[in-house]
Amino acid sequence: MPLINKASKRKRTDSHLAPEATPETSTASMQEHIAIIVDEEGDSEDVHSEDLDYPWCKDVRVTATTKDAVQVGHCKGYLIDRARIRHHFYEEMDGPDHDVKEFGVYMFDRFGNLKLDFYQHPVKRGTGAWGEEINKGRILLITSVFVKKEFRGQGHGKTMVQELWNKARATSKECMFAATMPAISRAPHLPMPTPQETARGEALLSLAEEFWRAVGFRRIGSSPYYGFAQDEAHPSKSLKVAADYRRPLALQGPKYHGNQEWPYTREMTTAKDDHLLGILRDRLQEVPGDHPIWVAKDNHGNNIMHIAAHRRPRSLAFLFDLDQAHHLETARNLEGETPLEFALARVEKTRLCKEYMDMAMEASNDFDGLTYAEHECVLKLMHITNPRQHLSEQIRFGCTCAECIEGFISPRMAEALRTQAALIFDLLRSESGADIEDEGDRWLRLNDHFLRYIPSPLHARLRTSYTLRQGYTHAFLFIRDLLGEKRFPSFHEVAERAEKQTSQHTKMFLQQGGGVASVIFTCIDKAVEEDEYLGDGSYYDCFGDTVDALKPCRNDHEFGFVRRQYCKHERITDGADIELGRFVHNDFEDF
Repeated sequence: MPLINKASKRKRTDSHLAPEATPETSTASMQEHIAIIVDEEGDSEDVHSEDLDYPWCKDVRVTATTKDAVQVGHCKGYLIDRARIRHHFYEEMDGPDHDVKEFGVYMFDRFGNLKLDFYQHPVKRGTGAWGEEINKGRILLITSVFVKKEFRGQGHGKTMVQELWNKARATSKECMFAATMPAISRAPHLPMPTPQETARGEALLSLAEEFWRAVGFRRIGSSPYYGFAQDEAHPSKSLKVAADYRRPLALQGPKYHGNQEWPYTREMTTAKDDHLLGILRDRLQEVPGDHPIWVAKDNHGNNIMHIAAHRRPRSLAFLFDLDQAHHLETARNLEGETPLEFALARVEKTRLCKEYMDMAMEASNDFDGLTYAEHECVLKLMHITNPRQHLSEQIRFGCTCAECIEGFISPRMAEALRTQAALIFDLLRSESGADIEDEGDRWLRLNDHFLRYIPSPLHARLRTSYTLRQGYTHAFLFIRDLLGEKRFPSFHEVAERAEKQTSQHTKMFLQQGGGVASVIFTCIDKAVEEDEYLGDGSYYDCFGDTVDALKPCRNDHEFGFVRRQYCKHERITDGADIELGRFVHNDFEDF
């Protein structure tokens, strides 16, 4: 029987698991003198991540030893509960381990959901075996598997992976998926590898990938990560090893090497627009169409149009005037991206996350849309000239539904804010109180959480003024109606509607500095509290059918972004003062 190392305060797990519940492996080659032992919680010499700092991330490890306590190998992973960190996913994933951070940033959006490209993009979806199902439940990220050289080829690596999965499942039945990225360790201080070293590294990487496929893992989309599903009916289970997606190896240099006529130097890839345009004019003006220069690619498979597609509109316009433009704009790089997709992917990457001193920080709330150069490049790549304003704004703000109000309030976002405006209106109206001081005090106490953004001087007058309380209350009704009509709820729209409907209460509220932003921000706060990713999920629980009937969009849950753009649209200049309820609308004097 296998040895149980009692002195280590660890326990051996059952080595046999039903095939449908574990990564595929055979334990027949497991010799009797080898033990698989699993670390107990808090037992390792290392700091376990179930400490208070990372309660959502559990450190799971197994070790194989001989009966003489000689280590055979070890396997380590992290059991990640994304549901607990969706509100600050990137920043939380940055904590436990560098591998955890890389996994989170590369594979998931800022709410911990698999990036759409990995199951919707024609190339990046890979075999198409993975999709939204991976967004639910906990996931085991396996970060290392090591077997000493003299013990290799005997099945110990497979068995340790099996036991690691067994431990994760025993810890939480919500663990439905595992993931790993096959890699070859290399010291960071070593010089760039030679071609021979590169070829050997690629061969070793191929062996590592075949190991994970043999254990039952299959590549997730076109990413470098492999996944394993608990469900036997999952599409990856029926995917043969030979049919799994093969990710292209990185090119080791330009496709074309010719007496420095077309070198992919750092000068070209980092050149600003005017500089690159000069290079292109010097080298491409008279080049024949069958010249190898037109198929030249850099180490990432990018051609010259990919390079120009990122913030170089003048260079891009020059390339589109050439006869080879169609070939250049339809070519795909190693990630499977055309120049247009490459440009949009670069924008999306900077929109989602920014890194500072190797720390991952969420950036979505600070997104101000495409820069002028990015916008011009995307329009050119989409063959759009003189776009109408609404289309231009939708492209600028990353709208993917073609229905966003002012380019950034998506149908689902508008419905969430409209619903909250209606609910808040009903709550405030039922407690408006009479025009006496006692009723005002009661109204303020009951609705304090809806009054955060009321300017301080006006807030004091709400206690004694029934008219102002009614004005604030009815402003929510106007917001509800405007969003229902797919109109932007601006200061002037609300003021004009109050004038037409002879709503003297709301008109007085606006005239005395109440502002519409105080109403919008209150709706946003309440929507965030009930959002399925940022809050308790109660909104979707109640109105899921309505939400599902609306067209999805990239901007659906970007409440911070919508708030920021509302401020810019309405020319509200001091974000800090908004937090304190002291904002000033720059158009107030026009009312």
